[in-house]
Amino acid sequence: MRYKIIYDEPGRLRIRAGRDTFTAEQGYGIEKLILMSHAAISVETTPANGGVLVCYKPEFREHIFSLLDGLDRQNLPTSTALDINYKRELDSALFHSLT
Repeated sequence: MRYKIIYDEPGRLRIRAGRDTFTAEQGYGIEKLILMSHAAISVETTPANGGVLVCYKPEFREHIFSLLDGLDRQNLPTSTALDINYKRELDSALFHSLT
């Protein structure tokens, strides 16, 4: 998957792959894949802009890039939402309804 590095500091990486690169279900799959590697502390995806935010253990930086580089846009993993995803989506919807 092609992406652009938006922010890269030790322990925190934000990339953007572009609008409509992946669906919500594929975003959940990407989150699950990266979290299962045990290199990441947290992962958040944003399908609207193809964003992925990864907080990781600094010694695993190259491993995180390997995982991202290994993603094939035509064959992205899928998964269902976790409780944390529902909470984040509700928080976002509430925030946008107030602005």
